[in-house]
Amino acid sequence: MSQSSARRAYQHGSQNGGAGSTINQKAALASAYQELGKELASSKLKMVGNYTLQRPIGEGTFGKVRLGLHRLTNTRVAIKQIPKAQSASLTREIHHHRRLHHPNVMQLYEVIATEQYIWMVSELCAGGELYDYLVENEVLAEPEARRIFGQLCLAVAYVHSKGIVHRDLKLENILLDERCNVKLGDFGFTREFEAKRLMDTFCGTTGYAAPEMLSGQKYTGAEVDVWSLGVILYALLCGALPFDDDDESVMKDKILRGDFEIPESLSEEAHNLVTSILQQDPTKRPSIHSILTHPWFMKTMVHTPMSTVEEDEKAADYFDSKHASQATASAPQDGLPAESHIDQADARIE
Repeated sequence: MSQSSARRAYQHGSQNGGAGSTINQKAALASAYQELGKELASSKLKMVGNYTLQRPIGEGTFGKVRLGLHRLTNTRVAIKQIPKAQSASLTREIHHHRRLHHPNVMQLYEVIATEQYIWMVSELCAGGELYDYLVENEVLAEPEARRIFGQLCLAVAYVHSKGIVHRDLKLENILLDERCNVKLGDFGFTREFEAKRLMDTFCGTTGYAAPEMLSGQKYTGAEVDVWSLGVILYALLCGALPFDDDDESVMKDKILRGDFEIPESLSEEAHNLVTSILQQDPTKRPSIHSILTHPWFMKTMVHTPMSTVEEDEKAADYFDSKHASQATASAPQDGLPAESHIDQADARIE
C-alpha cells in the first residue's frame, strides 16, 4: 500500500472512531438524564440530609432501620425511618437520647425532619443485638458475661445519673459494636424520675418486667431497671429467661411469685448475685454500685481488646458523689462501697 493510501485509510478510521465516541457520549448523557428523571419523579428517597440511604438492616417499632453512608466522610450509620404521624410519641425519646454521651450508649448523631418522615441517625452497631449473639453462643462463660454485663451496668448507671430510667432493658435493646462492646439503645419508654415522685405505668416487655410493675404498684424507677438487669444477667449465664413461658399469664405468675431455678453449673458468686438482684421487695435489691463491687466482679477478668482503658476511666466518672444521689435514688442505703472500690470494679470491665 502506498503512503498516500495508508494516510487516507488512517484518516477514515479516525473519523469513524470520533463519530463512534460522540454517539457513545450522547447515549451516556441520555441515560444519565433518564436516571435522574426517574429519581426526581420517584417517591422513594435515596438521600436524606448528608446521608445516602442504603439497604434495610432492621425493623423498628414504627418503621425500617436502614444503613446510611455520610456523603462527605463515608461514615456508616444506622438511620431509623419513622412516619411523621408518630412524631408525638418520639418527643421524649429524642429529647433524652440526644443528651446521652457514653461509650456504652448508642450515640444519636442527629434528627432530620422531612415532609413525611422523621429520620433518626445513630451510631452503627455492626455486632447486632445481644439477643442474637446469645442465641448463637447459647450461654456465655462467666468471664465474658462479666465483661458484657459490667458494661451494661455502667451504661444504666450513667442513664440514671441523668435523672432518667430506661424501663425497657432487654437483650433486643442491647446492641454490640464490631468489637463486641455494649451499646444500650431504644429509649422509647424513658422517663424522668425523682425519689419523691412515683410512677405507675406498665411498659416494656413482660419477661423482663419487675413484679411491682406487673402488679400495678407504684414505683420510683431505678429499681425496675435493676430487676431487668438481673433478668439479663440470668439469661447471659443460663441461656434462657428466668421466668420464661409460652403462656404470658403463666409467665406473669412466675414473676409475681419469684419462681425461678438457677443451674448448679453457676459459680457460688454468680448464684448469689442473681438471687440478690431478683428479689421481690424492690427496697432490698442492690444498687448498681453494689452490683459492680460484688465478689463476682472481683474475680479475675479475661483481658480482651473489646474495651479500652480510656472508656473505663470515663465510665468511672458516673459513680462520683455528684451523681450518687440520682443514680441510687430508689436503692437501699446499704453502705455504699468507697469510691476507690468502684474505680477498681470499673478497671476490671475490660
